[in-house]
Amino acid sequence: MEILPGRQKGTHTYVYDDYLYSKDNRYDNVFRCNSRRTTKCPGNAIVQDNKVTLKEHNHPKLPFIKAQLEMKEEMLRLSRETNTGLKEIFDSICRRNPDAGQYLSFATIRCSMHREREKSRPSVPNTLESLYDILENSDIIQNIYKDKVVTTDGKSAIILSTNYLLQALSSTTEIYVDGTFSVLPRKPHIAQLYSVHIRYMDTGIATLFILCDVRTTTLYDALWDKITQLVPQLEQNIKFIMSDFETAAVKSLNKKFPNANLTGCWFHFNQAVLRKWRKLRLSNIPKTVLSMTMTLPLLPPNMFQEALLIIQTEADLLAGEHPDILQFMSYLRLTWSNMASKISTYHCPVRTNNIVESFHNIAVQKLGTRN
Repeated sequence: MEILPGRQKGTHTYVYDDYLYSKDNRYDNVFRCNSRRTTKCPGNAIVQDNKVTLKEHNHPKLPFIKAQLEMKEEMLRLSRETNTGLKEIFDSICRRNPDAGQYLSFATIRCSMHREREKSRPSVPNTLESLYDILENSDIIQNIYKDKVVTTDGKSAIILSTNYLLQALSSTTEIYVDGTFSVLPRKPHIAQLYSVHIRYMDTGIATLFILCDVRTTTLYDALWDKITQLVPQLEQNIKFIMSDFETAAVKSLNKKFPNANLTGCWFHFNQAVLRKWRKLRLSNIPKTVLSMTMTLPLLPPNMFQEALLIIQTEADLLAGEHPDILQFMSYLRLTWSNMASKISTYHCPVRTNNIVESFHNIAVQKLGTRN
């Protein structure tokens, strides 16, 4: 009779002749069928003078049961001690012993493997500062944790990347930056996931992932100072930057990369003007003014004011029946008239930040929202 670890800590399971037994606590030498509660099995084994006397079971033997239990123990151990995918662990161990592996089901053991993995992980931190300590002392993430940024007013960010991605970033002349709020955890508090992407053979590649606890110019300044320390070539190489229209981010990018062409995303511009159009309850009026407005980014910056005059003329024709359209024109002038160089995508290598938006969509599919 062989002794193996039981399901609960400090317990044991006994194997003999392809049956599982648990010890009868009333007797030192009596072992009862492990499945007696579910199968009402009367089977037992009595060990006396190194001889085993069996009472017949009412169910079939469990082929390769010892090997199965040992394989399960190995799966649980690897779940605790490695970061390998659970299914990959299961498949790898089953391939080593296909005879026993055919009786195992990943669906059955997956929850146990997941629980073991969770036990080995640190508790979820309550603050970004607590997260620093975990990342700095974690062997699993040491290859992607690059640094932290702390501003003079105590605000902070965590930078994640790899040496290979930083090397790719060092040779690019274009970057695409944006923040997302969709995949943030419930805790610790994180204001946004800010990411920096490059374009390689018309394919977007995310190179930096930054967890920020605020969205201020001070933090962005400190962040780009740190990034250019990690990638010294970036400051002189960058010729084109595409971002959203967040004021703090744009101000910081202009300061750090004064010689780069900083352009907003045509899609984000259209989203902004469409939101204003709907807020003013203009959805049911002719769309001529809205359509003309959405084409503004296609013009060179020096034609922007002339285009606004043309749109104003069209709006004046509709103002008699729809006076709120004049509020829309005021919004255009107050919000966008001084941002022609930022809005214009004329002669830009790309006009939208689709590579970043696509990444955000895939991240939501993989990670879910508000984890």
